Amino acid sequence: MAKLGEPRKSIDREAESEEEEELQDPKKPTTDEGTASSEVNATEEMSTLVNYIEPVKFKSFEVASKRNKSFEMSSFVETKGLEQLTNSPMEFVEYNKKQLSRIYPKGTRVDSSNYMPQLFWNAGCQMVALNFQSLDLPMQLNLGIFEYNRRSGYLLKPEFMRRSDKFFDPFTEDIVDGIVANTVRVKIISGQFLSDKRISIYVEVDMFGLPVDTKRKFRTRASQGNSFNPVWDEEPFVFQKVVLPTLASLRIAVFEEGGKFVGHRILPVSAIRAGYHYISLRSESNQPLYLPALLVYTEACDYIPDDHQNYAEALINPIKHVSLMDQRAKQLAALMGESEENVEKPKESLLRSPSCHPTGPSREVQKPLP
Repeated sequence: MAKLGEPRKSIDREAESEEEEELQDPKKPTTDEGTASSEVNATEEMSTLVNYIEPVKFKSFEVASKRNKSFEMSSFVETKGLEQLTNSPMEFVEYNKKQLSRIYPKGTRVDSSNYMPQLFWNAGCQMVALNFQSLDLPMQLNLGIFEYNRRSGYLLKPEFMRRSDKFFDPFTEDIVDGIVANTVRVKIISGQFLSDKRISIYVEVDMFGLPVDTKRKFRTRASQGNSFNPVWDEEPFVFQKVVLPTLASLRIAVFEEGGKFVGHRILPVSAIRAGYHYISLRSESNQPLYLPALLVYTEACDYIPDDHQNYAEALINPIKHVSLMDQRAKQLAALMGESEENVEKPKESLLRSPSCHPTGPSREVQKPLP
């Protein structure tokens, strides 16, 4: 009997060890959901603090609309959130008008990398969680955006994403109702104190926003071994059509020729003012670098389609337009062998106030471009 009992003890220990391994398995990031969605026991003191929001499991947008309870909040792992955004973008925006949604990184991101939060900001998601320990581009964008509104940690969504009578598709490529698209021009003139080493430096200018507005293609030439006071003074980088300026951000980043990050700055398009600006750079953690800075010229104007460009130029500079019309009239007179009096001149009634002008101050962004 004793000999039979010893193997039984070993079997029991193996069973116990297997149970321990099974208990530990849910803690391992083997799925996209990870452990963020698992239930935990909370103390009574903690529970009493949760007075306003009730977390519920998301079933569908139809169910949420029928329940119509604004105090209910659902969490989405990034893959599930992206699936909902891809399949039902407008429904996702409508859902976020009434209820809170939280997006969190998938559990298989063992390297603590991040997804682009702009994807879910475009849908109006209120809480987009990131791995704070990774200062990659998504985190840099997040820190730069929330630098504004006095660094309170809150930004008001655009009005059309809050009104029940407005409908918005985050994947739209057309002009949004009631929103004037912008044309943004950025000219990198020079830099100061960018590095204490004699290396070549270049500047990248990117735009983040709606998928149609996101562009990462502009870059200056590399300075020839001058990082102290490089001068570029190249042609302006032009973002011809920014459909939704209130959700778009401009990123100006400086790199060494080998690709090493030097500094950057995130600027909301709605805060851009026309003129010359001395922009101090930030680190990866959005801390001021004090000395490194760029001298740039920025301009944000109302977007004008190409087929209306001639009319816009006439309205912006009527004197130049009249001179051009007079010159054409003389050329026609010479060609037709007539006197200039017989050639019809342009009507002055067509020359009115400019239609393309720098955009005015945004009601949602209180801090102007430094």
